[in-house]
Amino acid sequence: MGLHLTEGGAELELGIPLARAAQGRGLWQVAMRGVASPVGAATEAQRIVVSTDARNVAALRLIARLGLPLVDMPHETGRPEPVFHWTRPPSDVVSFPIAPDRSR
Repeated sequence: MGLHLTEGGAELELGIPLARAAQGRGLWQVAMRGVASPVGAATEAQRIVVSTDARNVAALRLIARLGLPLVDMPHETGRPEPVFHWTRPPSDVVSFPIAPDRSR
């Protein structure tokens, strides 16, 4: 798992790479749910940012089921890399809203 808090602490970039044998078993979703609230409580980050390769259709479907809006589509590597983020609610809540996965 990779975590990167931007300078000033406004955004937290989160990466959870999975070995091919671990994919398709719900582990990424469990990891995201396990990280979002504690990270929200431990930092002042206003957003958690997640990106993936546009060719990773399974990851794109999962990100959509979790309710992350698409916010950017940079082409810095020569191919589209969709960027999604959760935004902290404007309150004293320390968790990030992650929609329940209703696909199961």
